[in-house]
Amino acid sequence: TDTHNLLLSDKGHQAYPAADMVEARAVLEVRDMPDTEAHSVPRDDWRFGRIDDDGNYISDPDYICSEQGFEKGRLYQIAYTTDWAPILGLSFAALRDSVSWLKYGSDETARPIENIRHAYAYGISQTGRYLRTYIYNDFNRDESGREALDGIIANVAGGMRGEFNQRLGQNSKDRNNMMTHLFPFASVPQTDLETEETDSLHRRMDDRGSQIKAMYTNSSAEYYRGDASLIHTDPDGNRDIDVASNARIYHFTGTQHGIGTWPPTDTTESIEGVSRSQNIRNVIDYS
Repeated sequence: TDTHNLLLSDKGHQAYPAADMVEARAVLEVRDMPDTEAHSVPRDDWRFGRIDDDGNYISDPDYICSEQGFEKGRLYQIAYTTDWAPILGLSFAALRDSVSWLKYGSDETARPIENIRHAYAYGISQTGRYLRTYIYNDFNRDESGREALDGIIANVAGGMRGEFNQRLGQNSKDRNNMMTHLFPFASVPQTDLETEETDSLHRRMDDRGSQIKAMYTNSSAEYYRGDASLIHTDPDGNRDIDVASNARIYHFTGTQHGIGTWPPTDTTESIEGVSRSQNIRNVIDYS
């Protein structure tokens, strides 16, 4: 719906607050599609802060607001200065080190369970993209050079990764034309048509001979979205490609991103509120 306020974050993340509430160099642009021309919104038409239900302005560095309002269905992008940028990416080391401790133990702290020989990670959607990023950056070798995880299952992550290890990243951002859709997508080497770069999701692990196993599972929604096919086709989608010997790909046909519910409904509730679909949602529970 149309609104007077936009939070400076994605999907309810803690916002990166504006450092200067009247920053003159801040730029707000709007477009109708990700690949169409952007138009600047006049600086006098918006400001940092929010408008309450009574129409009163409230100074709040986590928001931008406009008395004219922001229109539903349009894409807004803002460039501004923040003075708060916490360290991101520590979760990769935390996952690796905690799993390594459970498997191998340490001289300082006894592990709670003995005789753990194998460890696997399972991620859905955002955490699936997290595991694909973990694989691509090869965070799996612990400080003693041992493998932490023996395998991963990245479910409904499509061909995407995420903003898990970069300054000012937001983990939940998964829209088109963003960092999540960066090359490479597949487990075997491919060449990017735009940059002519050759790379693969597994390259770093393959270069050191890692034996980690990977399963990539997707619903039909990730194919409708447009990126799931890139894990088993060339970048321009003209032909099928091989899959790495230590990887498997599965498609849950006719399913949606999340498991279905019964009775049929066109609504769902999340942290962002109630959303409504154009059609009845898929009812298949593939869990």
